[in-house]
Amino acid sequence: MGLWPAPVPGRRVDDLPSTEWLEATKERVEQYMMKAVKEAKTFTSWTDPDPAFEEAVRQFIRVVLTPRDESTFLSDVSRFVARIAPAGALNTLARLCVHYTSPGIPDTYQGDELWFRALVDPDNRRPVDFRARQMLLQTIPGLPDVATAADIASEGASDRLKLHLVRSLLHARRANPELFREGSYEPIPTGGVRSGHVFAFLRRHGEQAVLVLVPRLIAGCFGKRGEPRSAAWEEITLGLPAELAGRQWRSVITGQPLPADPSVEALFTPVPVAVLITGNR
Repeated sequence: MGLWPAPVPGRRVDDLPSTEWLEATKERVEQYMMKAVKEAKTFTSWTDPDPAFEEAVRQFIRVVLTPRDESTFLSDVSRFVARIAPAGALNTLARLCVHYTSPGIPDTYQGDELWFRALVDPDNRRPVDFRARQMLLQTIPGLPDVATAADIASEGASDRLKLHLVRSLLHARRANPELFREGSYEPIPTGGVRSGHVFAFLRRHGEQAVLVLVPRLIAGCFGKRGEPRSAAWEEITLGLPAELAGRQWRSVITGQPLPADPSVEALFTPVPVAVLITGNR
């Protein structure tokens, strides 16, 4: 599931990845599984290898990842990925916001600026195409704005969306170092029938504050075909401290000024995560 490409809009949900992708994936999974079975030390190991068992594992991988008319396994995988991919992508964006705004210094693995569908080592140690990332950055304006954010969000779970989020959050940290380095951490209570589907916290330093709001338990906000349920965020309330009432916020992701006490639904438009700053320089 972690390796499988996201569904392509306009294509059948049971369409398989290209033959080239499947062939390359056989090699990647073989390398991963050889390390896994050796370190499990159940049937083989680094110090006491069983060549016959290891070859049987390799053959199993090759057969499983070879499309055949009589087997529906790969099509079933595609259908399943199509069903969970929207929630999985939104989970990633939510984690990214929390990761870059929580107390402490965030790290970014090389290559993880874009969607990184990989297993653990050795699969996650493949060379990173930094030139492709540099070229993609040039397609995103330096300062976030609503039109650009809406345009990028309309692409779905694209590389540009994740890269835009990473850069916007890093720029916010650089522009407000004391807030992110020394600011408090204050959980924000939520209310309403769907309050369990959002997670929010506040960080404050002097007159500055940053509010982070992301969805959680996301699969429950999508239908069986992976489409967002209507009114998923309606009637959710945020229990912001009284001293912040009436303050105007600015979205780090869209650059948009927001009125005091905006609704959760408004905050999750056009990108369904929100990082807001008030009182910044």
